[in-house]
Amino acid sequence: MQHTPPEHPAPQAVRNTAQHEENAVAAAPAEQPAEHPLLTALGYSPAHPDSLAQALNLPTAEIYAQLLELELENRVAALPGGRYQRVK
Repeated sequence: MQHTPPEHPAPQAVRNTAQHEENAVAAAPAEQPAEHPLLTALGYSPAHPDSLAQALNLPTAEIYAQLLELELENRVAALPGGRYQRVK
């Protein structure tokens, strides 16, 4: 009985297939990241964290924590009177 080696795709064919898959992924349009819910609630008008907490049904402490993160990312700015406004 003669042993035949298992058939494997040629290395070049494997490379071409992998390259094709990479190109397909690169050509796919990138999805826009979902907007932060706090930014959506804030809009582009100045708002107080208490009103945002009420609108989002979240604790005020959580709103302040999220606003701080967004401020550090330069996405919101603190205004006089404790209000915040979206920058970007």
